[in-house]
Amino acid sequence: FGVDGSGWRRDFLFYVENTHTLVAIRRGHALHPFERLDRVAYLFCVLCLNLFLAAVLARDHPPVEANGRADYVRSPDYLTWLLAASAFNLFYDRLLRVLATCACVERGGALFDVCCLCADCCKDLGKIGLYMAVIASCAVGIVGCVVASKLHSRNHFFRTFV
Repeated sequence: FGVDGSGWRRDFLFYVENTHTLVAIRRGHALHPFERLDRVAYLFCVLCLNLFLAAVLARDHPPVEANGRADYVRSPDYLTWLLAASAFNLFYDRLLRVLATCACVERGGALFDVCCLCADCCKDLGKIGLYMAVIASCAVGIVGCVVASKLHSRNHFFRTFV
């Protein structure tokens, strides 16, 4: 932690620079296994999925209206589906990070020296999987935009998306 007591601040800043989705695109360490281009692809995938989920949630499960305003607290259906969408988003987030940074196939990883298939194929497969997810996310994002454009009230969509 350093002799002068500032070590924890430096460690925390280094941690944030390498793990925060937006900050790490610009400030991530050059030798971090999650490369900057992969971080941009990851961010794009997550945003497209969020766009789609928010649009579908706003269309299929709008919150209860009370006194002309949306009452999100008294909308159990809305809250249930919001939690389900959030859980799915977390699962998708983890899957994308594994595709981009699987430690088993990185140099020095658990399987790199043992399995020639892992050393030669799996690392590239993870990157290719991430870029295939970008293509699929484009389609999901377009569908989300179409669904969002046909909503009667876009307020619920923007509140859910943000």
